[in-house]
Amino acid sequence: MKVGIAFLALASASLPTMALAAELKIGFVTSVTGSQAPVARDMIDAFNLSIKNLGGKIAGNDVKVIVADDQEKPDVARQAAERLVERERVDLVTGPVITNMVLAAVKPVSDAKRLLVSINPGPSDFAGEKCNRNVFVLGFENQTIGRATGMAAKELGFSKVAMMGWNTPGARDVAAGFKQAFPGAVVKEIYTPPSQQDFAAEITSLKSLDVDGLYYFYPSQVGVNFLKQLGQVGYAMDRVIGTYPALDHIMLTQVGAEVAGINVVSLWTEQLDNPANKRFVATFREAYGRVPSAFAAQAYDLPVLLDAALRSNGGKTDMDSLRQAMKTSSFPSVRGAFSFASNQFPIQNFYVTKIEKSDSGLSYVVKRTLPDLKDDLAEKCPIKD
Repeated sequence: MKVGIAFLALASASLPTMALAAELKIGFVTSVTGSQAPVARDMIDAFNLSIKNLGGKIAGNDVKVIVADDQEKPDVARQAAERLVERERVDLVTGPVITNMVLAAVKPVSDAKRLLVSINPGPSDFAGEKCNRNVFVLGFENQTIGRATGMAAKELGFSKVAMMGWNTPGARDVAAGFKQAFPGAVVKEIYTPPSQQDFAAEITSLKSLDVDGLYYFYPSQVGVNFLKQLGQVGYAMDRVIGTYPALDHIMLTQVGAEVAGINVVSLWTEQLDNPANKRFVATFREAYGRVPSAFAAQAYDLPVLLDAALRSNGGKTDMDSLRQAMKTSSFPSVRGAFSFASNQFPIQNFYVTKIEKSDSGLSYVVKRTLPDLKDDLAEKCPIKD
């Protein structure tokens, strides 16, 4: 295993260096600093581990990975992507945690005829008529995880809900998906800026509403604050539903037992019974001493996908050859069954889980599976091959 560290001038973290016969280069633009730093760390660690579990190489070749910190600023993400494709001449770019960062990075990467592979959010902008041959999403299409959450709310018996969440493009995408799939009434919608930390006024207003459910979308530390404040007023947690970005494994270690009962829709849990996932969870725990998050699971899948794709196409890294191979290659995803729709967005299961107390603390318990979901926008995508 050839190991080294490469830095972009903007970078403040690193992954192991690997390289092809002609050196495969991967640019990893992510939020090394800022509120999403714990998520970025989980993704970097999982990416690192995936390569290690492949024997330190991808398709038998060394790879060089260059990490850049986007600082949760779209202009910095764009600049980092530009430098990666223009100066470092990476073969593909991955890593953004937030939808805004993906949106900022797409143009410079696509203009340079390189692939952008999002291991987390999938902006609806690139799922339908404006789909982009240079963009893959390995995480989720934003509206689709929202739709899964709306479907879950129906199955849980919710009929009238309030909705609260960030006023950002990604959060609005997820909320739109929820409303598409939820057949009941949305009594009130509240959207707040990402900088807001105190929700006392908004939570107080919920008490006067005639609703039997609450949908929410507040990731990272903001979400921790929101859930703690919700618990403080004695809100019935079994009537709350959200997605795993709004209550991931990292956040779960920061909240108290009062969040037990919350319903969380995810595309992965550590209990999934397949060989790839069992190895991932066991080796992640051994390497880092903690339970991986769904973000880590998504990042772990990318080197495995690249390994399968490059083995199938004879190691060709030009955009068209790599794109075709990625789109058609099967690989052992830790999520189980996984494939790409025509727009290069996922077709995958979603899992309706409930947060329950256990001897080791709080954990996600799968209650229902929503199989083989894909986004509704794929049919509008003009990509045919």
